[in-house]
This record gives sequence, structure tokens and C-alpha cells, in this order.
Amino acid sequence: MAHYYDDDDDRGCGGDAIESEHDRGCGGDDWCDAIAPEPDCVEGLDHEWHWHGGCDSNPGVWSLGGTTLLFVSRCRYCGATRRVTAYGWQRPPDQCDQVRYVAGAPDVAAVRDELRRRQQAERDELRRRRRNGLARQRREALAVEVYGSVARWREALRARRAAVLRRTLAAVRR
Repeated sequence: MAHYYDDDDDRGCGGDAIESEHDRGCGGDDWCDAIAPEPDCVEGLDHEWHWHGGCDSNPGVWSLGGTTLLFVSRCRYCGATRRVTAYGWQRPPDQCDQVRYVAGAPDVAAVRDELRRRQQAERDELRRRRRNGLARQRREALAVEVYGSVARWREALRARRAAVLRRTLAAVRR
């Protein structure tokens, strides 16, 4: 049964608020005991959940009758299965949704591929930083060769930018 609260209620709602028996039975915002903690994935990786089973049009979802649905997903790396049972609105007042985890066998190939991808990304980032650093060193060497010092080169660069800005402002004012 739902309890309705009107605008004069002290709950601070701007309109009608509904509190279901389920909300009161589970303690409102408190976590239910039926929600298991998520297990750790393979060391160095976070879970990557993918829907598992079901049909093509609604993968990973099964109807258990009434408004109860079961959502099943599997971690790509550690093989753990997450089973979420959502009881919908047709439930006893003190019944909460359930989240359960079942350990699985790690997918060695997927873990290896992900770790390789991350290592490659780190190597690419390092190369990019080195390339940018070398480009800066080359610019500064050229600046010393042409202007005599990096400080004079930076002064000349600022002067050129200021001149461009002045010309742009003059053109806009016309």
C-alpha cells in the first residue's frame, strides 16, 4: 500500500510524494542486506560487465513472473557473474531487490589483451611526451641560434603577438 503526502507535508516536496511500503520496509535510503558487495576483479583491472544470456532483443534479462526481472551480466576479465533480481512493485513490504555475485574463471586472453592495450597506451603517451619535449628543445636551440638566447626569442614572439593583436583590433574598429 502506498501512502500519499500532500503539499502541506513537512517532507519538503514540491508536489505529491509517494512512499511505498517497500521504502519503509527496507529503511528508505538504507542498503538492504540482499545487496552483496562487489568482488574484486583481476589485479590491476576494474570489472567490465557485459550482458549475458537472454534473447537478442533484450540480452541479459529474464522475466520471472509478475513485475520481477532477473538481470545477468558477466565480467569480461575475471568471469564473475552478477545476478540482479528486481522485484518490481508487486512485492511484500519488506522485500528488497537482490544483487548476488558468482565467481568465475578469469578469461586469460581478455586480461592479457587489456593489460597489453594499457601498456601500449602508456608507451604511446611516453613517446608523445618525449616527442613534444624534443620539439621544444629543437625550437629553443633554433631560437638561440637566430636570436642569441631563448629570452630574446620569447620577447620577439611576444612583440609579434602584440602586433597581430593591435592590427586585429584596428581592423575591427574600422
